[in-house]
Amino acid sequence: YNCKLVFEVRDIHPLTLTEEYGVSKWTPMVLLMVVIEKLGYKKSDLIVGTMPNLKEHVWEIIGYEKEVFHAPIGIPAIWFNEVIPSDSIDSLFPKTNQFVVGYAGSMGVSNALDPFIEAIEKLSAEEDIYFVMVGDGNLKSNYIERLSGLANVTIGPKINQNDIPYFLSKCDLLYFSTHGSKVWKYGQSLNKLIDYMMAGKPIVASYSGYQSMLNEANAGLFIPPNDPDYIIKAIYYFKNMNPNERNLYGSRGRKWVEENYSYKNIALRYYNKIMELF
Repeated sequence: YNCKLVFEVRDIHPLTLTEEYGVSKWTPMVLLMVVIEKLGYKKSDLIVGTMPNLKEHVWEIIGYEKEVFHAPIGIPAIWFNEVIPSDSIDSLFPKTNQFVVGYAGSMGVSNALDPFIEAIEKLSAEEDIYFVMVGDGNLKSNYIERLSGLANVTIGPKINQNDIPYFLSKCDLLYFSTHGSKVWKYGQSLNKLIDYMMAGKPIVASYSGYQSMLNEANAGLFIPPNDPDYIIKAIYYFKNMNPNERNLYGSRGRKWVEENYSYKNIALRYYNKIMELF
C-alpha cells in the first residue's frame, strides 16, 4: 500500500516462550513466529518496543541495524490520585520502629523470590529489620509455610491497585527480582519498577540484564540475581545509611520517572519519531 509500517513489540517472541517457559525452538508455532518476527523487522520502517535495548535484538535477528524507538510503560493513573490510609494495610506492618523491606507483586516461579526468602530466614534474628510481602502466586503457600514462626516477616494478600501507593509509602526499602535470562539482555519495562520509583523509596533489584532506570536515576542498586548474601548486603547498605541520604535515592527515582515516563512525554516522543519517517 506504499505506506509506512510501524511494528511494535510488547514482548519479544518467540524468545520469551523458549527462554522463560522452556518451549522447544523446534515447535511449529515457534518456527512460525521466527519467520513472522524476522519479516516484521525487515519490512518495518520503525520498530518500537518497551525494552530499552531492543535494538541489539533486532540486529541479532536480521544482521543489520534498523530504526528502533523505546516506548516504555508509563506512570499508572493511581499515582495521580490522593493516597488514602488503610487500616488493612497498616495491620501488615510492625508496630515498632523497624526498618521495613517491602515487596509487592506475584509470588510465582518467574519472580525468582527464593533467594529473597532465604535472606529473610538468615536475618530472622535481626530485630531491627522487618519484611512485608503482598501478592498472590503459585509459590505463596510454600513461602508462608517456610517462613511460619519467624517474627520478622508478614506475607499479606494481594492488595487493591489503589492501595499500592499507601503500602509502598510505609516501606523503607523496596525489592524486586528476576531470573538470569537472555530476555533481560534487551532490558525491561516493568510496572512494578514504575510503582516502586513513584513511591519515592530506594530500590534493590536482583537483576542481571541490561540496566536502565535505577542506574539512570541513581535510585537504587542492581545486584546479581539468585544470591541471598548480596540481598543482605544491600539491605544493610541502605539500613545503615543516613536517613536523609536514603531519602535522596527515593526522591531522585520519583523525579526521574515523572520527567521521563509520563504518558504525555512518551506519546510526544513517539509522535515525533513517526513524523521523522516522512
